[in-house]
Amino acid sequence: MDYRHIALEGGAEFGGQMAMPDRLCIELAGGPDAPIVIIPTAAAPDNNHERAGENGRRWFTSLGAANVDTVPLIDRASAADPAITGALADARLIYLLGGFPGYLCETLSDTPAWETI
Repeated sequence: MDYRHIALEGGAEFGGQMAMPDRLCIELAGGPDAPIVIIPTAAAPDNNHERAGENGRRWFTSLGAANVDTVPLIDRASAADPAITGALADARLIYLLGGFPGYLCETLSDTPAWETI
């Protein structure tokens, strides 16, 4: 059985204090080559999703991950995009960035993306 791991972190998650748990996430997902998908949804309300997603990609790469992508899941329309749900289906670790948790919940609730996650 394939498992998908999900991490939800927030509050300066890339400041260095989460290195140990994030390395563990990489190992649980299958090691450095495991596909990791960064979801920047919670950073979208203040138009910070691109920067936050890139910070996440760089962070996991610095921890040794070799297969890290950010998906532009930023609203309910993108939560139904087959390209995004396909990327989520292939991921072994799905990393939900911090920001606005209420927006994250509203955006993902009852969507194909959430069903895939």
